[in-house]
Amino acid sequence: MLWRPTRRVAGIGLVLLTIAVTPCHINMLQRADLFTSIPLWALWVRLPIQVALLALIAWCTKLEREDQQSLSYYRAI
Repeated sequence: MLWRPTRRVAGIGLVLLTIAVTPCHINMLQRADLFTSIPLWALWVRLPIQVALLALIAWCTKLEREDQQSLSYYRAI
């Protein structure tokens, strides 16, 4: 996400990856008895952190106004 030309694609990939691991987090929370080495509070905290992470990824990958103008310029060519 540091290299501007691939920032949008990287953000989409990170959002998809974060959504893909959500069932794992929910499963671990439902079957907490199998994961005794992880405190229950940590399993609960993972879900809000994941939502915050999604918001951060979306914020970091949004197109700036000047980026949108330059993209429309290149599309016109």
